[in-house]
Amino acid sequence: MAARNPPAMLCRSIDVANLARSRIGTAAPDGSAPRPLDGHALYLYESDDALVGMVAGFLADGLQAGDAVVVIATDSHAAGFRARLTARGLDTEAAGAAGRLCFIDARAMLDLLLVDGEPDRARFDAHIGGTFARAAMVGAGVRAYGEMVDILWREGRQSAAIRLEELWNQLATVRPFSLLCAYAIGGFHGDSGPEELRSVCSLHDGSGAPEPRMQALEAEIRERQRLEAALRQSLADQQAVEAELRERNEELHDFFENAVEGLHCVGPDGVILWANPAELALLGYARDEYVGHHIAEFHVDGEVISDMLERVAHNETVRDREARLRCKDGSIKHVRISTNALFRDGRFVHTRCFTRDVTAETLAREQTSRLLEAAVDEARAKDEFIAMLSHELRGPLAPIRSALHLMQLRGDSGVGLEREVIDRQVGNLVRLVDDLLDASRVASGKIEVQRERIDLADVIDLAVEIAAPVLQARDHALEVRAGRGDALVDGDRVRLVQVLANLLSNAAKYTERGGRIWLDLRVEAGQALLAVRDNGIGIDGHLLPRVFERGVQGRHGIGGLGLGLAIVRAFVELHGGAVTAHSAGRGRGSEFRIALPLAASPRVAEPTAPAETAARAEPAPAPTRLLIVDDDIDLAGMLAELMGRRGFTTQVARDGEEAIRAFAEFSPHAALIDISLPLMNGCDLARRLRETGTGARLIALSGYGRREDEEASLAAGFDVHLVKPVLPDLIEAHLRDDADPPAQRPGSTS
Repeated sequence: MAARNPPAMLCRSIDVANLARSRIGTAAPDGSAPRPLDGHALYLYESDDALVGMVAGFLADGLQAGDAVVVIATDSHAAGFRARLTARGLDTEAAGAAGRLCFIDARAMLDLLLVDGEPDRARFDAHIGGTFARAAMVGAGVRAYGEMVDILWREGRQSAAIRLEELWNQLATVRPFSLLCAYAIGGFHGDSGPEELRSVCSLHDGSGAPEPRMQALEAEIRERQRLEAALRQSLADQQAVEAELRERNEELHDFFENAVEGLHCVGPDGVILWANPAELALLGYARDEYVGHHIAEFHVDGEVISDMLERVAHNETVRDREARLRCKDGSIKHVRISTNALFRDGRFVHTRCFTRDVTAETLAREQTSRLLEAAVDEARAKDEFIAMLSHELRGPLAPIRSALHLMQLRGDSGVGLEREVIDRQVGNLVRLVDDLLDASRVASGKIEVQRERIDLADVIDLAVEIAAPVLQARDHALEVRAGRGDALVDGDRVRLVQVLANLLSNAAKYTERGGRIWLDLRVEAGQALLAVRDNGIGIDGHLLPRVFERGVQGRHGIGGLGLGLAIVRAFVELHGGAVTAHSAGRGRGSEFRIALPLAASPRVAEPTAPAETAARAEPAPAPTRLLIVDDDIDLAGMLAELMGRRGFTTQVARDGEEAIRAFAEFSPHAALIDISLPLMNGCDLARRLRETGTGARLIALSGYGRREDEEASLAAGFDVHLVKPVLPDLIEAHLRDDADPPAQRPGSTS
């Protein structure tokens, strides 16, 4: 068939901005795709739908014009073309049977044309040229669509695509046809995109296309390139975010799975949804033995887990709730659980529970509690034993001391020396018992300080008076240097006197006969400084740091229980002070220094009205009738005789019932009552007497000297609590405090 017209070489590549409207060349006046001149035209498309629509119109025009149509396309595009042609009312089956419509698979054809990745001229002429020759025999002309170059271009094989375009142009020199090539506009990208487009356009008809149109197309490509670059960056950013999220999810999963603390979550129905290995290992269960089961199955205390589930269901947070969990082997684990719930759109999703094993801690705490209770019981038993021991020791001392006083009153001069020895040793025994009780009180923290504003000079006078017998017995010279009124402290007079008396007695015991002892008082930097110094045997260097410990004595310990200095330190520290021991060594004496804080400011005593002074100066008359209630025959008899010699009319009762009868018959003004009476003890007797309305002065005599013992006797109705052995002068002094008791006094039944 003769060539219809030589190639016009008009570039029918179009501006991307007009693709949606014209698709190819210049749109026809009716909006349909124009029929290109014979030659090689270019179509740049954005989407498959646009491509199918435009190419289908191009093919339909050819079939309607009587041309033979050759379609070299992928299967998907070929199916679209057939559907569009059928929709236009064209019989594709008939056209195919007549040889006027030929569909060729683009990829299969490429496999036939390519040799070492490049189109082969001989194969091209054989396959493509032969096809076109056969088409020319059945049609008025040949119209073809090909997208093999588009496939090569999009696969990055630009040189192969250019070579194929050149083969098409070479075929056009020997056989006339109308060829439409399609390229995806997105295939032209990167910095070389515009140059590649110009290169492709130069291979199609119309290489001399107007420059403004090319510039617009290139601008569109560059904009597309910019958008593609932004999209790639966005995709890269998204991929980076997704990678980071994956990494964090993996880390979070690793954290939960490998956490050393037990973790689990429970659904709103109480069923365990998940547990980490630490939780399973804690209780010894396999995963399927724990997960999927109700959490209450593993709790020993049902009320505990019920309470926790109820609280988290109300969106509360539970922290460190102690619970007991049942292990697979039957043992019990003590744990602390912290949990709250995840709510989504107001719906309870699951709990987040942390389980911490505190079994060792709990067992240790329980063991400590048991040991503490045992220690308290032991201390209580020790205190009770010491109290009983002191009572038993004081019991026989009381009649001995009373007997000594009677001997003195009778003037038994033949046994004067023996009486002094016995009296001195009784005093020593009393002090030992007092030290034992004080040490027990210090150890149990039961020592109380009764504070008042006192002058330490008065404390020194009383302490010297107490220590005088032992100082005189050993012919010691005591030198006291203290200014009166200079050192005022807020303290317990009795305890501070005991401190100084202990130090003076200690110095006397550890100083050879005829030694010297010094007691100094001075004020410095807001403190009262007391020092007791001697020229005695001194303190060994190794013993000096431990001298205030209980039971510590030197190799030359002289009697005692080793409690005196321990009591001294305790009493001084209770006053906010400090005591230290100093010695240059064996045979060089020792010194004990005490520092006590001075009172904040001196208190001025209020003047006593003259009438009050006169009233206080006048001694009250002593009661005349005195009842002595004690089951110890020796002590009761001695006290009756001693108090009788002091002007009292006395009567003795051996037990409570006898005492009640004596009150009815004898009507005593006062009574000395032993606490440890048989059958009815002294406190019960005091209550009975107060219930009868007696106003007599009741004085308790007891071998028990603890604070609680004194409080118990006062609560029972006693006016005074005295500890055996008691000096007659002290008894008389307390009796004179209430010489004329009222006719009736309200009793105490507490």
